[in-house]
Amino acid sequence: LTLTYMAGSTATSVDFPIYYGTGRTGDTNPVMSFTTLKTDRSATPLNGIDAFTDFVPPGNIQYVQSGTGVLTKFDLTNFYKYADTLDNVIINSAEIVLTNTTSLRPPQKVELRLLDSTNHFRSIYIDTVVNEVNKKANDPYMVKIQNGIFIRGGGTSITSASVQTDISGATIDINPNTNKVGSILMTEFFQQLVNHKRDPRRVRSLCILPLDGEFQKTLSSLVLDPSTTLKIYYSKPLIKVR
Repeated sequence: LTLTYMAGSTATSVDFPIYYGTGRTGDTNPVMSFTTLKTDRSATPLNGIDAFTDFVPPGNIQYVQSGTGVLTKFDLTNFYKYADTLDNVIINSAEIVLTNTTSLRPPQKVELRLLDSTNHFRSIYIDTVVNEVNKKANDPYMVKIQNGIFIRGGGTSITSASVQTDISGATIDINPNTNKVGSILMTEFFQQLVNHKRDPRRVRSLCILPLDGEFQKTLSSLVLDPSTTLKIYYSKPLIKVR
């Protein structure tokens, strides 16, 4: 939170960092603490947005804002539209190129998390009945693509999965000097999508979000240029029939 005020003809600014407190009352963290963020988007490009509903802002600009639940969704429909025409494909390289256009404070790290058909984080489990008792079982499709996804922690309390990047697990660093996201390599993930593209439970969309600590109670944001691009380079074997 930045307070700007005038003292005579001199403008002065004071920064107040806002983080969630480490104790129940927040008094163990020597900064301001809070429990809730309320947003008013009536005078912004996101006016009219509803929770868990697809929304296209003017100019196709994409937004990510921690603390308020604004995320950018990546629909994979066009990827499958082309991938479904290919067989026996080897993905040499797959990357999403993101360009942050704002100088506002960005999150330190982001990740690409899998979504379900209702725009909620997709679970790695499915509900099943064992001896007349409702239990969770591993989603067979998620098991198939396990080399391309990253699951934090363990146990049934951790249910969502993120894309396994080529370099650093699910973590995607943002350059603190330039605020740029840049290229996110995820070759193995897309290889798994191609390998199991005919599975009716295939992944159909992703979202970009700050890592959990920032996603919950900090204020940071990305404003992504609509030129966001998925680049895939692949090899297809040539078979000669004699």
